[in-house]
Amino acid sequence: MLELVTMPEPSGRFWTLTVLGTPVATGHVADDGKAISAAVNWCRNNGYEPRGMAVARRTRMSGGERTVYEAAL
Repeated sequence: MLELVTMPEPSGRFWTLTVLGTPVATGHVADDGKAISAAVNWCRNNGYEPRGMAVARRTRMSGGERTVYEAAL
């Protein structure tokens, strides 16, 4: 299981990638599309193939919305 969490930052989005329950990468990007691309690239570079990435839940928070994406590996 892959989990990608994005949260609002003043200059874009902060993201955290968790693979098989272990946090493996973080970063800052302009939007969720770039966070998804970064997560997919990390997975491919490390021997994982994410399948079926979709929004699992959205939560309102100050400054915007926290979005959780999930995918099978």
